[in-house]
Amino acid sequence: MPSNQYYEGKSFEKSSNLFEAAQQFFNFTSITTAGGTTTKSDLVGHIHNKTVHISVKYASGANTQVHLPTLRSLAQQLELPDSVHHKLDKFLGTNDCTQWQAWQKDFTPNKTEKKYQRFISSSISGWDEVITWFNANKRQVSKLLLQRLDSDNPVEYLIWAVKNKGSFQIIDVNKLIDYIDEYCEWVTMPKGTVIRCQRKTDSRPIFFMQMKNSGGPPGGYNHTPQFHLCSNWPKDLVVYEKTNLQF
Repeated sequence: MPSNQYYEGKSFEKSSNLFEAAQQFFNFTSITTAGGTTTKSDLVGHIHNKTVHISVKYASGANTQVHLPTLRSLAQQLELPDSVHHKLDKFLGTNDCTQWQAWQKDFTPNKTEKKYQRFISSSISGWDEVITWFNANKRQVSKLLLQRLDSDNPVEYLIWAVKNKGSFQIIDVNKLIDYIDEYCEWVTMPKGTVIRCQRKTDSRPIFFMQMKNSGGPPGGYNHTPQFHLCSNWPKDLVVYEKTNLQF
C-alpha cells in the first residue's frame, strides 16, 4: 500500500465523525484506536465490561487492500501444503535471477512472464490444486483476511467508509464469513494472474489476490501476495448505514 494511503487510513481511524457514527450505533461508553501485528482491530469500543473489536476500511472505491504478507508468512498462517506453497511461489514470481532461471528448466515462459519473472496459472503444472485448497479452506482464509487467526479478540464488525462519497456501513463480520463459506468460491481469472473469491450466483468478487507491485523494483513488497476486499456483500449483512456522513 502506498504510504500516503496508509497514513490517510490511519488518520481516518481517529476521525471524530467516525467515532461519533460508531458510538451512535453501538452506544459505546468509550472508544479507542487499536492495531497490532496479531489483530485486524482498528477500533475498540467499550460498553461497561464488554469490548467490541472493529476493523476500519477507508476505501477510495469498491475495493481496498486487506492483507499484504510475504508468501512465507502466509504459508505459516494458513499451514499451506508444500505443493500449494511451491505453486504460489511461481505464480507470484521472484526477484532472484538464479531462481528464475531454475524455474525455466520446467517450462519456457512467454514474453509477459519473462518481463515480470512470474508464471501465469496455466503455465504451472497442477495449478488446480491451489484453487481446490482455497475452496476447501474458505473459512480459514476469510478469518485470516478479516479477523486474523491468532487473535484472542477477533473483529466482530467491519466499518466500510468510502472517500468523498459519505458512504458509511457497519458489517457483521461473523455473518460475512458464514456467507462466504456457503455462497462463494475461489476461481482463477481468465488471464491467469489473479485468483478471486466470488459469489456463486453472479460472479461478483468478495476477495481477490494478485502479485503485489507488478514490474516494480527489487525488494520491498514486490512479488508478495496482495489481498483485496470488495464491497459486494449482501445488504442483510449491513447492520448500520449512513449515506450522508462527511469525513
